[in-house]
Amino acid sequence: MGTNSSTSVSDYIKTKSSDKRILMLFSDKADYDSVSSMIALKKFLEVKQNCSIDVGTNKEINTKIRYLLDRYGVKYEKKLEKPQYIIKIRYGDEDGTEIDNVRYEADGEDLFLYITPLRGRFDFDRVTFEQKGATYDSIFLFGVNETSFLEPLYSANLFLFDNVDSINITKEDSVSFGNIILSSHNGTISGTVFEMLRELGLDNLDTKEEVVKVLTEGVLYGLNICEIGDASVNDMKVLYNLTSLGGNIKTAFKNVYTNYSSGSFSLYSKTYENATFDETGGLGYSVISNEDVLSTVGKISNIDLTLPLIFSKFDTCKIGITFYQGKEDNVIGIVETYSNTIDARELVQDTVYEGNARRVIFTSSQKSFTEVQNTILGAAKANLGITIVTSTLDNTNKVSDLSDEGETDSSLKRDNTKEIEGEKDSNKSKDIPIVEGDISSKKEKNSTDGLVSPPPVE
Repeated sequence: MGTNSSTSVSDYIKTKSSDKRILMLFSDKADYDSVSSMIALKKFLEVKQNCSIDVGTNKEINTKIRYLLDRYGVKYEKKLEKPQYIIKIRYGDEDGTEIDNVRYEADGEDLFLYITPLRGRFDFDRVTFEQKGATYDSIFLFGVNETSFLEPLYSANLFLFDNVDSINITKEDSVSFGNIILSSHNGTISGTVFEMLRELGLDNLDTKEEVVKVLTEGVLYGLNICEIGDASVNDMKVLYNLTSLGGNIKTAFKNVYTNYSSGSFSLYSKTYENATFDETGGLGYSVISNEDVLSTVGKISNIDLTLPLIFSKFDTCKIGITFYQGKEDNVIGIVETYSNTIDARELVQDTVYEGNARRVIFTSSQKSFTEVQNTILGAAKANLGITIVTSTLDNTNKVSDLSDEGETDSSLKRDNTKEIEGEKDSNKSKDIPIVEGDISSKKEKNSTDGLVSPPPVE
């Protein structure tokens, strides 16, 4: 049983990894998030700690993971050789001693090597020792998120684990293999590794650009595959910190999801790029300007308003809102609520809307874009008891304005115990599409090459 602490892994890196030879092993079931974190840690240790690092796996890997490794120049071995220790005798130069015979004997405890020179005496200075094959000071494991993932990886490389420190970087606390364990709990592996590397000096690393780039991809992938209510708001804070160091969300989406049109993933990435959470994590919203709409899907009528909002993924979020700005400052948007005690229809005020207690699509051409934002956000904050700090909003590209102080108030965790009583008449706009059903229910993941892709906007 290892110790489960990022500090333990951090201390190991600081005190024991310098100038060491390290093997990074990843399971054939490792996802994009896990492999991204492995690449980032490899590139950090090679520069910061002057480590020599090999990468290996046990089976064939899917196309997406292979493309990711190739893009960052990471070579890997599917079969690692057992170590060999070679006794080398130099005799080929003009001063060398010709050898008449070489034989060995073993008595159960010792091995004897007999060298008979053809003539003269044998010079022991001509004997040297070499090592060939895999011998490492430590082994880092990635993608071992279930105990069943460990067995094939471990058994194929059993000879490597004797008297070697093993560090298991995993998503689950239940996988207890390793001297030291770093678990991301309900967050992304890439987010957890980023926070650790930042403590170890990532900001001052000369080659931080590649590390930040691949971690941005890993966090976005990790967030996108989360089911409703399973994502951590802290990962949005991580995403903001990555962008402050040069991470580009749009480029990351292009790299992770290459099978969608530019408009599709560009608009979807804008929702992440412009996302903001209040200091409690109870309210999440994203403002998509007219320029954002024009540069992605071309016009507001091309937006698929039936898709769930990204905010439904986050564990503390009770209200999620996305605002889309059309021409002449008109606005269309979506409000979703993730608590049965909050009625989405009460938040959209005097806009034209269609929907139910869980999800409303609204539109307004009577008020300015900023006015509509202020009104609806004000109602949402009042509902959650959040103090309104500012009366104006701008469309900046920040991901999160979460406070660093303390942990999220447990009272803001989703509460689905109390149902809203009755259904209210809605001021319906007949041409606005609507999603039926309860947004709080779990939805299926759609997998392509082992990855879950963002829903495309046609």
